[in-house]
Amino acid sequence: MSKTSTRTTMAARAASALLLAGASAALLIGCGQRGPLYLPARQQTTPPSTAPTTPAAPAIPASAASTPR
Repeated sequence: MSKTSTRTTMAARAASALLLAGASAALLIGCGQRGPLYLPARQQTTPPSTAPTTPAAPAIPASAASTPR
């Protein structure tokens, strides 16, 4: 065999190994995925005009929350 033929064979082997490694990695990436493979439906958000404009009252009054027991 000549040197040119040996270089071509080595390059082909290197390319094959790289392709095999890439394909293996692509298959292994999907192994951690669970559940059905689909895109979930978009959640509908409420329009800003129907959102409450006043903040809710605190559950515990501030004077009761700061009193030590």
